[in-house]
Amino acid sequence: MASLESKAFNVFLKIIRKKSFLKKQFDWGKFDFFTCPQPPKEILRSCSVEKHVIHNRNVFTLHPVTTPSKKHILYLHGGAYVQNFVRQHWIFLQALLEDLHCDITAPDYPLAPAHTYRDAFNMIVPLYKKLIQTVSPSDLILMGDSAGGGFALALAQYLREKDLPQPSKIFLLSPWLDVTMTNPAIKDIDPLDP
Repeated sequence: MASLESKAFNVFLKIIRKKSFLKKQFDWGKFDFFTCPQPPKEILRSCSVEKHVIHNRNVFTLHPVTTPSKKHILYLHGGAYVQNFVRQHWIFLQALLEDLHCDITAPDYPLAPAHTYRDAFNMIVPLYKKLIQTVSPSDLILMGDSAGGGFALALAQYLREKDLPQPSKIFLLSPWLDVTMTNPAIKDIDPLDP
């Protein structure tokens, strides 16, 4: 059963006509209206941010100001594979960091239409391999939301196929699993889905 907050959020999405706005973004080929490609300055109160580059893409690692736990999250953001980080991603990561006191690595992986899934994997697989050199897989958590959730699942499957160490946990938050959008139930659900 949906929570009161979830119901209120659905009403909010309908009021602001989020779906029609997203459709316009796709029609215009412009996906950067709400982009926040780097952590906003206000989250620096609760964490420090380390930035490095892999394959000409930024990778951010957030460290809590308190003593970190051994846990480390590799977070793949959502955005329909076409949109970069938005402010809400950073706010979510800040809340996770404050509650869990763990390190979080958040890569700015390559996005469509300029890049393909191969480009994204060519960046994320070396990042994962580098992470497991310093973080035990038993302390590593793979997390993704929406498109990032689908990507996280695909990464876990890739790791299994290549016999690479799996993370201890995988959290998929509303993962986008059917990128083909061919599920016939979509037609029935679409009018109700904000």
